[in-house]
Amino acid sequence: MNPSRMAVAAAFAAIYLLWGGTFLAIRYVVAEVPPLLTIAIRCVGGAALLFAWQGLRGGRPTGTAAQWLTALAAGTFLFLGCHALLAWAEQRVSSGEAALLMTAIPLWLVLLSAARERQVPPLRVLAGLGLGVVGVALLAGGCATMDTSKNWVDIKDPSELRTLFSDKTFSGKGQYDVNVAWTSYNRSDGHGIFVSHDSKRYPYTWKVTGADQVCFQTERDTRCNRYQRHGTHAAAYRSLNLKTNQFNEFTIKDGVPKF
Repeated sequence: MNPSRMAVAAAFAAIYLLWGGTFLAIRYVVAEVPPLLTIAIRCVGGAALLFAWQGLRGGRPTGTAAQWLTALAAGTFLFLGCHALLAWAEQRVSSGEAALLMTAIPLWLVLLSAARERQVPPLRVLAGLGLGVVGVALLAGGCATMDTSKNWVDIKDPSELRTLFSDKTFSGKGQYDVNVAWTSYNRSDGHGIFVSHDSKRYPYTWKVTGADQVCFQTERDTRCNRYQRHGTHAAAYRSLNLKTNQFNEFTIKDGVPKF
């Protein structure tokens, strides 16, 4: 019995939302939880749900010993070689970039299959793969690109850094994901508040260290950034996280609310 078009559409929607949404979810979780533990929770949780669903339907695990060994080997390689590396990478790149890079998986499958069978893939397969990559690139919002022009100027003056943070409001995207907005308020006395896209507030203290770094102390950890100003846009700046080596662009305006 062939499934209806509605069922096929619903199945694809589930893939897009449930599987595609994991990239963004992982990006948030690895900010607090180690990558391997993040993926272990994901895999164990998924397995528990599948076994529970099977139990509710009156089924039970089946398969020969050889099949279970094959599944164990495949799962181990998938856990360590794919999911764990993905979670580790998302500590340093946005979820959009990760999703874009993961589109290489079907490309490799087609190439390996073509090499094994010694024949060129059909044109429609190549066209479909190309369309898929373009689609993911559009959905990612161009996050894989970054301005590498020479318009950015290093800030290496401690007094300029202190002025930069004294009673200023920073607004940008990308602390956890390139498409997620954030705001931070910095007082001249070295205290600040980071406000996430969902209005959660995280207090911190800031201090200029050396000639070109600003270090932040939160309840969880300490991190240090270097800063650059844009040569033509007066309010445009970007920071370089010295731990993750990731740039984050933002704008600055005068004044902060009371906190």
